[in-house]
Amino acid sequence: MSYVCRIPSMALALALASAAALAGEPGFVEEFNAGLAGWSGGANEQVLTSGGLTGDTDPYMLVSSSSFGQVATRNLNPPYSGNLTADGVTGVSMYLRDLGGSESVHVHVLVGTQLNFWISIASFTPSADGWGYFEVDFTDPSGWVRYRGSDSFENALAGADRMMLRHEPQGGDIIPSDNTIDFAVDRFTILPAGPEPCSAADLDEPYGQLDFSDVVAFLGAFAAMGPEADLAAPTGQWDFSDIVAFLGLFGAGCP
Repeated sequence: MSYVCRIPSMALALALASAAALAGEPGFVEEFNAGLAGWSGGANEQVLTSGGLTGDTDPYMLVSSSSFGQVATRNLNPPYSGNLTADGVTGVSMYLRDLGGSESVHVHVLVGTQLNFWISIASFTPSADGWGYFEVDFTDPSGWVRYRGSDSFENALAGADRMMLRHEPQGGDIIPSDNTIDFAVDRFTILPAGPEPCSAADLDEPYGQLDFSDVVAFLGAFAAMGPEADLAAPTGQWDFSDIVAFLGLFGAGCP
């Protein structure tokens, strides 16, 4: 007698959906406008709603520790996981800032799985004076060392289920951080980045082209007296001159 194992259709559908959802996403940008978005782990994470990269109303993530121990945060969700090489992910970039003064913070990027985890040799030292841009390349294995496991860096990228940001004095060292150390993160981007706005009229996705969504975005910003709609003098007033300026930029199109 033979037996056939039958997986319930609903369970199979969920499994396939889960597998399909596990994918890196080049061009994805995390601005922390909707909270931590899955970042958690060996530190205290919180979203602060003021003082981010673009100003007083811009949120960002603060990663900190008030006691002797690791300062790290990880994300197990797409778009930070999947077959990153096949998905076209070439690296990540971010803006970092040290809010606690000169603490000799050394932020490394880690990628892979729990059993095959790699850490960037280069570390990023954020400044207390303002936001700094940092970028790490996934296409050059020589820039990475094995943190855990015995498999290759290529396989870590091909089966990645997590990314991590971690303070360590040197890549590969498992050394607890100083107490009360912190670093702030904003605009975490999966590279290659998506297209940038082509002009002041390119207010909504898809960037790099002007369409009706940009008109809607301008009208919304104009009604809310947002700075992106204040396109003409006098600055600080929203009037017909701003509408004329927008129409001129929109009519000129993208280069």
